[in-house]
Amino acid sequence: MTTLLIFGFSTFGREIAIALREKGLSFLVADNDQERLERAKSFDFPTAHLDITSDEELVGLGVGSTITQIFCLMPKDQENLFLALSCRNLDPLLTIISSYEVPSMRERLLFAGSNKVIDPYEIASLKVIDTITNPLAREVIESILFGEHPLQIAQILITKDSSFEQTLLDPRSIKERYALSVLGIVDDAFSYSFLLLTEGHTHHLTCGDTLIVLGNKEDIALFKKENRCE
Repeated sequence: MTTLLIFGFSTFGREIAIALREKGLSFLVADNDQERLERAKSFDFPTAHLDITSDEELVGLGVGSTITQIFCLMPKDQENLFLALSCRNLDPLLTIISSYEVPSMRERLLFAGSNKVIDPYEIASLKVIDTITNPLAREVIESILFGEHPLQIAQILITKDSSFEQTLLDPRSIKERYALSVLGIVDDAFSYSFLLLTEGHTHHLTCGDTLIVLGNKEDIALFKKENRCE
């Protein structure tokens, strides 16, 4: 019995579908675009054409009955917002995970009933780490997508007024003081290339560098406030 729905077969939707299949879970890819559905079929994923404005078709797919979790990954934020509202109205207990492109949509998606709202580019940064060296990255990705722990990945810009500007990065002190794990750095001096932080690695921070950190929303906000970062 299918209990999971993926709305929208974007690149991110494909990664979710692959992860679900590797976990041995039953799911269905639903989309209103035939070309995206054909791409999903090429991966041998089960598919269904859907009019996202039709509650009747949502119910026909199992929303409100057999479906326990959905992923709203349509290419347009407004489509994901509409789906979150419609599905939440059909099932108050449904777990809804939504993605967004425009940062201002995050709060609106949560207000619409999404249990978790994610930035696909943040997840992609962990995917990059996973393909390089880090065996824990997949567990982190799954904890963000499927778990209850309120983890998120954030990009923290080192500004000219930041207390970290012109200092040597010490990931251990950041971990101890703020409970944040520094995953890497986007280095301004090297045309914004991503540097993976490994054990014992140090880096001289300058204005324009961006830290990629993993942690709770409150801890990230505290770090930015106390260190005058953006």
